[in-house]
Order: sequence, then structure tokens, then C-alpha cells
Amino acid sequence: MVAAVALFAVAARAAPASNAEADITRVLREYLADTDDVAANERFWADDLIYTDAHGNRSGKKDVLEAVASAKTGPPSGKTFTHEARDIRVHRYGDTAVVALTLLAHITEAGKTTTIPHAITGVFHREAGSWRAVAWQSADLPPGP
Repeated sequence: MVAAVALFAVAARAAPASNAEADITRVLREYLADTDDVAANERFWADDLIYTDAHGNRSGKKDVLEAVASAKTGPPSGKTFTHEARDIRVHRYGDTAVVALTLLAHITEAGKTTTIPHAITGVFHREAGSWRAVAWQSADLPPGP
């Protein structure tokens, strides 16, 4: 009995506190399901975010939130946007993780869908048990077949 309790204690100590890859992938997919929602953006991005778009423009969380809010209150564009992540790779370094993925932005207008692929590198940091993106860089990829 004592040996079983000791074995359980060693196994519990050796078990990881959380599965970072699964946690970050979940956070990423939840965000991508609702990128036009201000609250989703508030949860996903860290307050000190450095965001670099595919054209080299840098901005922060405040800029991202303002752009999302502006898009929601502006005139309807007739376009719908959906996003999907593929080839997600997560490399964890304690409470920080580097994430690489292919982001497919699907834009539908007048019944026609165009897909724009992006290579994304993001840095996530875990604070108070939540993973948030602290850095994000996007590069346009050539359209696939």
C-alpha cells in the first residue's frame, strides 16, 4: 500500500501541469472561429501585443481592437470572412511558446470564395493560467492549387 501511494505521488509530480500544445491550439481555434468579435480579440491578444502584418506594419492590441470594432460598426461590405489554421506547430519554453501555422483566410463575396494563405509565427505567454498571443507576424503565401 505504501509503495502504491509513493508511486502515485511520483507519477503525479512527473505529470505536466498542462498540455501546452493542446491548450494553445484550442485557444487559437476558438479565436479563429470568431475573429470579428471584440471580446474574442480581447481574450486572445495580450495587452502588450506586437502585431506585424504581411506588409510590415506594426500595431498593438489597442489598434487591433479598434479595427475590429470599426469593422463591426461600419457599412456592411457584403463579404464574409472565415479562418482556418493548418500545420500548427507549438514549441514550449516554460510559460512561453512559439507557434507556427498556416492560416487560411476564406473570403466569400457574391457566392464566390477566395482563399488567401498566410504563414504565421506567434509567441504566446501563459499568465494566470491563460495563454495569450504577445507577438504575431504574418507573411503572405502564394495561393495554392
